[in-house]
Amino acid sequence: MVNLSYKERITLWLFLLVPFVCLLSGYSKFYFIPHLDVYINLLCLFFWIFYGRGLLDTSKTVPVLIYSLSCVWVICTPLGAHGERPFVKLVYEFMFAVSFLFLKPEYRFWIYDKFIKILAVIFCLGIIEYVLAMLGITHFWGLLHRQVSSGILPFYQGTFCIFPSYYAHSVFRFQSLTEEPGVVGTLCAFILFTIDRKKYKKEFYIFCLAGILSLSLAFYLLLLFGLLGKIRVMKLKFLLVSVLLASSVYFVFEDAINERIVNRVNVDNLNEIDNRSSVMFQKIFNQFLLSNDVSWGIGNRTFYSKDYGANAGVKKMIYQYGFIAIFVLFFSYSYIFFRFNGVRYSTLLVLLAIWLSFYQRTDWNFSPNIIIFFSYSLAHINNLRFNK
Repeated sequence: MVNLSYKERITLWLFLLVPFVCLLSGYSKFYFIPHLDVYINLLCLFFWIFYGRGLLDTSKTVPVLIYSLSCVWVICTPLGAHGERPFVKLVYEFMFAVSFLFLKPEYRFWIYDKFIKILAVIFCLGIIEYVLAMLGITHFWGLLHRQVSSGILPFYQGTFCIFPSYYAHSVFRFQSLTEEPGVVGTLCAFILFTIDRKKYKKEFYIFCLAGILSLSLAFYLLLLFGLLGKIRVMKLKFLLVSVLLASSVYFVFEDAINERIVNRVNVDNLNEIDNRSSVMFQKIFNQFLLSNDVSWGIGNRTFYSKDYGANAGVKKMIYQYGFIAIFVLFFSYSYIFFRFNGVRYSTLLVLLAIWLSFYQRTDWNFSPNIIIFFSYSLAHINNLRFNK
């Protein structure tokens, strides 16, 4: 990085640190400070405000401002409609997203480039540890406990991977150090959608393997969507390699894939495929669609005051915030995405994948996603003003 002060360099490194802290599971041994993600985000914002003036790009002030106001609208909908305070997580993710969008392209790409390379190393080491555990070779730092709606689930803390308690008895899903395997699967799908395969050839195959081993239905569906969307330009060689790789993985993990993926799709009732909502919540949600609350929701904190079982995804967000907030979010995010990446077939394909994933994960300002979606299109620039 040329002609940057040490405080500006620290600011950029903090921007790079934020997504890794946010990816780190809250029940991991490495999450040694309560609310660590909040503190790191606030520290990054502090440096950005006081020492990041030379890093800022004002050319996109208007679109970023429009997006910012839209996010404030969505986040504060429960406050205005029901008098309920916004969630802290949504606020600090929003602040990171806006501050990142205001960075100059060369600095956004510097963060993206380092993020992809470091994440690939972490996943690669995690995959090695995963394979060794399957062979009976392990070294754990301690026992972990994850609180879920059904109770407490035990895990083991490895160095680069978290292992479920049943790891020695059956095939288990790769989750690296994240909250759960679906995080790895969705993130890998987004990276594979957007990554420059020529520039990041090794990283591309690492993310492919990590996504496959996560046994995430979202990963497989998003990857299939991407392959179908790019079939007109896909090389036959790559298609054959993909088929052979998929066949090999299915042969090795046949039972696990049948249990966690195939059996979820091969059902008579399509509602059984959706495991993001409990039966109780689905009934409540159907009643909600016919009620007067459908525009503004019932409130974010009111939702958690009731016992609806384990629920996630867009249905839950609609129930909390209402359809107006969802529409505002949909149009504002699509608008800012096109303003940063241009309007063409490839970007439309990525945006469709984002909204497909939104059905099951609604963290629209999740820092790893923000870095990927608003920097990947800069990979072709050759005159970036920094040293890689």
